[in-house]
Amino acid sequence: MTFDSSERSERLEAEPPPASVVRLADVEAEGIRWLWPGRVPLAKLTVVDGDPGLGKSTLLLDLAARVSTGSPLPDGSPLEAAGGVLLLSAEDGLADTIRPRLEVHGADLSRIYALESVPDDQGGRPPAIPVDLPLVEQEAAERDVVLIVIDPLLAFLAGNVDSHRDQDVRRALHALTVVAERTGAAIVVVRHLNKASGPRAIYRGGGSIGIIGAARSGLLVAEDPQDPDRRVLASIKSNLAKRPDALAFRLVADQSRDVARVSWEGVLDIDADTLLGPRLGDGKRRPAHAEAEDFLRDTLADGPRQARDVEADAESVGIARKTLERARKQIGVKPHKEGFGSAGRWFWSLPVGDALSDHTHKPAVLSGNGLSKTKRPADRASGDPKSVNTTGGALSTAVPGDRDFRAFLNGAYAAGHVTDRERHEGRMLHDLILRAGPPAGELAIQRELDELLAEGVLLECEPKR
Repeated sequence: MTFDSSERSERLEAEPPPASVVRLADVEAEGIRWLWPGRVPLAKLTVVDGDPGLGKSTLLLDLAARVSTGSPLPDGSPLEAAGGVLLLSAEDGLADTIRPRLEVHGADLSRIYALESVPDDQGGRPPAIPVDLPLVEQEAAERDVVLIVIDPLLAFLAGNVDSHRDQDVRRALHALTVVAERTGAAIVVVRHLNKASGPRAIYRGGGSIGIIGAARSGLLVAEDPQDPDRRVLASIKSNLAKRPDALAFRLVADQSRDVARVSWEGVLDIDADTLLGPRLGDGKRRPAHAEAEDFLRDTLADGPRQARDVEADAESVGIARKTLERARKQIGVKPHKEGFGSAGRWFWSLPVGDALSDHTHKPAVLSGNGLSKTKRPADRASGDPKSVNTTGGALSTAVPGDRDFRAFLNGAYAAGHVTDRERHEGRMLHDLILRAGPPAGELAIQRELDELLAEGVLLECEPKR
């Protein structure tokens, strides 16, 4: 068989470009460079998590002001020199909020820029990640930018990027990391917390866990549990340095501009998990294997994932490989292979009976807003009627009405009306009602709850506020 010149040309054009392979002997070793030592690395991605209204945006504008003037950082660390700042803000107005906040923090406004829109056939639209990152890179390079703030990240993800889909997030944030490396700028992205009450702060950021996995540093802004008017900046994740101390600050009203400014108060002896994560009754942290089980339920909740991606995400949030494997076996995560030979890939998925992600290794906590679980209950005798249909507190065999209620909860979860935690709590409450036997009104259910409270299977706590 022969090809004419046009056919040969078409074949060459269709071939992919050669891969980029670098010999490590030709790579010159470099040290990590920091914008804020221990907290915000240059040429890397940093994530700042926190609930709305706690001062994340104000704190980052304080940092932007210090960068623009070369002023010392909140912990006294010096800046090498003043530099430019590029802001992508979707929630605050430039004229009535961002500029006044920068002014009360003493910013050099000539070094701070806001990327409001990018051109399109309609005259302009907000920038989107990753499609508009070449423009972001160009603007940052032309203006000597050393800090890029994206607030919040999810508002700037392109429409075809699902923030809860790991593959989409990995691709978008890889492109963002490339911009950081090429420009040498520190890129800081802001996220709101999800509604779950996870075991560790690292799981609480909105969207895929791949977001914090891609970041080299993760920070949390939260209320001080001992002083609701005080805020805390704590480290969630630190891949490049020893985890820094938490810093306390307050938002102080500035009468001259009618906006808040940050007033720093120094080091505070507290960590991110203490600020957000539940603890056992004696104040100790939950076992590592229990946290790994929660991680697996969370990361596999939307369906099977490639095993190597799950393992990589687990490593990125500090879960050891042996601990992950132990947790996988404990909750019955099923491995299966798709494809044949070397082209095959292993996937992990939750067992069918774990569709509700029941946390069977913990007992329930009775609160004003539902049931949760915090510590391991005492084992019941096998002859106890309440344990006949249960395994660790979750129904193992169907009873009348159970299947329909499961379908109802799963449908509500899929439609976004309830969180995974709320779905689990509803399942627990339904379990208790079914155990009460024939309908006997609220009195029968209350007697059941009182008995479980007395036996220590349920723990009474204050209603959530």
